[in-house]
Amino acid sequence: MEARPPVKTTANRSPEIERHENYGAVPSYLQKRKQKWAIEEKERIANMPDEDCPEGMVCMPESERVETLEVLNRSEEEAKKELFALPLTVETVAMTRKKNALEAKLKEIEDAKKIFSRAKVYISM
Repeated sequence: MEARPPVKTTANRSPEIERHENYGAVPSYLQKRKQKWAIEEKERIANMPDEDCPEGMVCMPESERVETLEVLNRSEEEAKKELFALPLTVETVAMTRKKNALEAKLKEIEDAKKIFSRAKVYISM
């Protein structure tokens, strides 16, 4: 067997080693680089195409989706007010047409609200 050299321990170090005030701190240029990489990674992930998205479509931005949902809610309230303003018994042809048009509009708004209530809404490019 070979003889091993003596193991150096921390007790063998001399206590007069002076260390500067920033000893052990990560340099600022490395911190900046790490922040830059994190920002670039977030941008890369945000710009990645959505794998659930059908071809020829894009995901609607969240703010636009919420705004559209608010517009639909307002128009639904207006249509309901108009419908409730009609008399209970509709006798004329014009009133019947108006009632049918308002009911169709409410049905259309309800369908649109179902679509825009989803977490992701895809629109054609």
